[in-house]
Amino acid sequence: MTFKQTEVTEILKKLSESSERYVFMNELIKEAYRLYKKVPLYPDIVGMCVDNVLKEAQDVKKGDMIIIENRGIFYEGKVSKVKSGSIELKNVKILQQKKNMKIKLGNNKIFKYNFSTLKQLWPSLDFGKK
Repeated sequence: MTFKQTEVTEILKKLSESSERYVFMNELIKEAYRLYKKVPLYPDIVGMCVDNVLKEAQDVKKGDMIIIENRGIFYEGKVSKVKSGSIELKNVKILQQKKNMKIKLGNNKIFKYNFSTLKQLWPSLDFGKK
């Protein structure tokens, strides 16, 4: 059996599919790793669990890690206080999705995705299109 034939690829597939639905993946990836460490012989179970990590909440309490969508802006954080009609979050990450945007560069740091690391680091293993 090759590695590709194992169910480990199913975990990667589930994470990839989740990235299309959810804007924040950090906690989802951490949870997938925690689950895999608990049951390394059953990656298919981990894949099923990954599908159920993020669900719409019916109630929110202190200590919960949540994502709130409000008019196209996503807020992720840990609930520190719950009051009637409002909550306080700590360690908040904010993401807003837009189709197009113009940004003045100035002194901003820019990070670029590199999708050819296999080709650069291990060219003998890159069997992609020539």
